[in-house]
Amino acid sequence: MYQGWHRPVEFIVHNGHAWSKDLHFPQSREVHIYEGDVWQAIREDTRGEPLAVWLLGGQDRQLSVDQFVLRDGRTYRTREDHERLQNACRALGDESLAEKAFGENHAASIMAKEKNGWKPTPASLLPDIQKACVEHGHGGLWNSMDYDTRTIVSIDMKACYPASFQGEGEAKPYFERFGHPTHRMTRVAINGPLPEDIGTGFAEVQEWEITDCHPVIPAWFGKHFAENGWAPTQLLAFLTESGFLKTLKVHEAIVAFEKHTEVWLPEDRNQGCSIIGKFTQGSKADGKRLTSRLVTDEGELDYLVRDTRQSGTLVGAPMRCPLGHIVTYYDGSQPQHAHLRASMLAYAHINLISMLRRFRPEEAVRVATDSIYIQKTALHKLEGISK
Repeated sequence: MYQGWHRPVEFIVHNGHAWSKDLHFPQSREVHIYEGDVWQAIREDTRGEPLAVWLLGGQDRQLSVDQFVLRDGRTYRTREDHERLQNACRALGDESLAEKAFGENHAASIMAKEKNGWKPTPASLLPDIQKACVEHGHGGLWNSMDYDTRTIVSIDMKACYPASFQGEGEAKPYFERFGHPTHRMTRVAINGPLPEDIGTGFAEVQEWEITDCHPVIPAWFGKHFAENGWAPTQLLAFLTESGFLKTLKVHEAIVAFEKHTEVWLPEDRNQGCSIIGKFTQGSKADGKRLTSRLVTDEGELDYLVRDTRQSGTLVGAPMRCPLGHIVTYYDGSQPQHAHLRASMLAYAHINLISMLRRFRPEEAVRVATDSIYIQKTALHKLEGISK
């Protein structure tokens, strides 16, 4: 309390200002059903008090709210939303997930982590393993200089993500050999060629020479080696044994004590892609969680916006709503699963390159992370290949 000239003023600490530093979602859940307008439901439940309220729902920052959560874990949604979630959880095999999940994809993610025994990447190894996520800027796109768009066709490789996670496609021999790393890993020194029995993990590329092949290989993978250094061992083994890498020397490696070759994913492909996408959550803003907060007090709003702007965690500008403003920002810890994401990307790239190697450079004129554009005259090379 501070006794001003006119009346007392109360301050609640948050990063030195308005509330506690760690306001991520509570682990406990208690689902309640509300009827009618969501804003009226929030007003009635908070009784006009400045309570912390998380808002869930909406896409592309549109002002729509499907459910809301209070700081003590109480989750509010309509009966229609709850029954829809119950049906989705029943299809996954556990209707009780509806009581602790916020949506269908969240429920599928919870079950996948439990069934597969996934644990976060160890913090001490996280920076190097994050560098081993072989990704490409500009949406993962490579273009040849000259081609006629009327003479090409796209091969959609989106299925590579959930399929590659389960070791399907032409990556299967490498999946059976390497699988996915577990969270129990250790560092080993190599300082030489990649050993044939390297095991499942990640290696720091020291020297490499790429053979004469499709230009996308040096453009993508050579650039990654030069900028990030680290790559999954199964991808390096594939590139070496398939002849794409003429020479390869590695400095050190991070290898897992165990490997997983049985991976459960839901039958719904969109849910499978969402689970894989969740491995990227928290990769921004130092591993923090994206959250939307309802702020009813103007002073509190000013403090929060200033703090999140200074820390670089604010997402867009506050949005006005019937009860005040919605502020979207990164806050609270988000467990990272970089070892699983990097491993999945390795198998997706093995499948992509295996498809690409069927065509000459002049036939595969455009390559994206999830598609290959080839000349129609080269389609006969896909005869007999299962879709």
